[in-house]
Amino acid sequence: MAAEFCNRLCLPTTYRKALASVCRLHGNANKWGELRDSTKVKMAEQAIKAGIADILPLVSAGDKPGGVPMFGWNDAIRVVGMNTRELGVDQEKLEAMPIENRASYILQKRVDSLRSKTS
Repeated sequence: MAAEFCNRLCLPTTYRKALASVCRLHGNANKWGELRDSTKVKMAEQAIKAGIADILPLVSAGDKPGGVPMFGWNDAIRVVGMNTRELGVDQEKLEAMPIENRASYILQKRVDSLRSKTS
């Protein structure tokens, strides 16, 4: 629907991608407090890549009576922006593990960091 809407209005591709991402992510954003920490980190990654990190909480708040905010969203955004050194990743351990396991290892480090910020 987002693509059709943007095409009908002759909006730029970046707008179409951003609107499609908002549509895709805002359902989970509305359940932010119920999500696992790993899902929160993944959602923050997707929002940053789509360029909607600033507006997703606003869209979510607009869907709820009283505009309930996404508590911890800024922490999730900060954790996603951290490099491996800031996450405390052991570079030797990372380089020694199989390539297919590295992303999940870094995700776990991000989740651990998020938990330490929100507890």
